[in-house]
Amino acid sequence: MIKELNDLASWLVQSLSTKPLATFVAIFLVFSGYMVYKGYDSIVITPNEEAVRFEKQIKSANIIDDALENLRSELKADNVLIRQFHNGRHDLTGIPFTEASTTYFVDHADGHDPVREEPIGSMHKSIGKMWARIDKPSCVMLYNPVDISTRRYFKTHNLKSAAFCPLTNLLNYPIGVVVVGFSEGDTEEEVVIAKTSALAKRVTGYLQDAG
Repeated sequence: MIKELNDLASWLVQSLSTKPLATFVAIFLVFSGYMVYKGYDSIVITPNEEAVRFEKQIKSANIIDDALENLRSELKADNVLIRQFHNGRHDLTGIPFTEASTTYFVDHADGHDPVREEPIGSMHKSIGKMWARIDKPSCVMLYNPVDISTRRYFKTHNLKSAAFCPLTNLLNYPIGVVVVGFSEGDTEEEVVIAKTSALAKRVTGYLQDAG
């Protein structure tokens, strides 16, 4: 081992004296390759790490489902859903555009709302009402559909009103909306807004874990 190191040192000295630039480039490339390899090796997720992460996602999803069902029951709502924003597709020029997908849904009949992806443009008016102030989004109560998405939602579930609350992360970046739908108006609007807003703030962290 010592002999090999001495030979390598002698070669480096000789190479630096005869071809300094080429030697430096070779050393740099070798070092860079090693660092890239170590960096990749450090981010590779092992099966055990993946299992832990998956278990955490399951627990977070269960917590979110329970929170939505509790809110639905407490407010006597027909359904509660979460729609999350994502850049899932691109146009023909390669530019991404944002969509919203229903990722959580509970209703009084234990039914199932199919996961529906819609372009943000189809719900731009309801989003605009929540993000009237981009730095301070707020919940709104809608009694009439204001865009394609809410019109479809009202018609599908025979609703008379719905509360829409923004979901934002710790940096106040929009990540989705919570929607609570009513076919009857038995619960006061102030109560609906207050409780839906509280849930929106509470589940955001779990959404990040479950994503």
